[in-house]
Amino acid sequence: MISLNLVLIFLITYLPFLYLIIPFILILPSALLASVIKKRYYLIYFFIALLLSFLISYKDITFSLIYFLPSLISGFIYGLFLDKKYDRYLLILISSLINFLLEYLINYLLYLLLDFNLFNEIKTLLNLIDNQTFSILFPSLILLYSFISNFISFISVSYFINRFNLKYINDNKLDSFFDLINSLFFILIIIFSFFNLTISYIFLILSTYIFIINLIKIYQKKNYTYFLINIAFIFINLILVIILFAFISILNSILLLSISPLLNSILNLIMKLLFYKRNIN
Repeated sequence: MISLNLVLIFLITYLPFLYLIIPFILILPSALLASVIKKRYYLIYFFIALLLSFLISYKDITFSLIYFLPSLISGFIYGLFLDKKYDRYLLILISSLINFLLEYLINYLLYLLLDFNLFNEIKTLLNLIDNQTFSILFPSLILLYSFISNFISFISVSYFINRFNLKYINDNKLDSFFDLINSLFFILIIIFSFFNLTISYIFLILSTYIFIINLIKIYQKKNYTYFLINIAFIFINLILVIILFAFISILNSILLLSISPLLNSILNLIMKLLFYKRNIN
């Protein structure tokens, strides 16, 4: 597995156009290894692979920090969830949050070691370094990117592990937990909207993720009526937000898109409660 990782690192070091593809594949060797070996051995693999990646990309260690280090950590999480048979949607959520935090840690390390601020470079490249709105939204955009990249990684890992008759499970027991958490997210979105919009938007991304997962599950259960009701909620919610543009700031208005996820979670909890009471009676 280390040799495969090193080949990928070598390719991306000397063939920069592969930057868009290989980062989503890097996680695969680590995920497969973490699912079959004892976790203490993975720690040895982690440090050896990371050290060798620094040696190969010594001319520019930014790749090892930005891409390879997160792939090793995410690979361990993917392998752990596969081995313990944890929920696949929880996997994407946790790995995305960890990658999000890693992005900030790595940015700090790059600044400390190389006097290089990756986030400021991105803002400068987009000519938005002094844009206050973009600065407010930037952390939530980083989190959104983390979700998208983890989703792509999940698809690639799932495709390969299926060849070994392995798969991630869908644990419906966590549905109520997700709905409760989503209701909490709405409260936090409203509270932080009064003094920290950045945090509110982070919770909006998290809430939207859970909402999307709920919609996927509803559709998979072929509950098309309830699915269409939720789609109607989304359209009504959008109209409400657009109307409010005239009365409150756009950034505050957009936060009210969290109403649809809230209604979905509340309805889910009510239906589960009614179903539970009916079974008892």
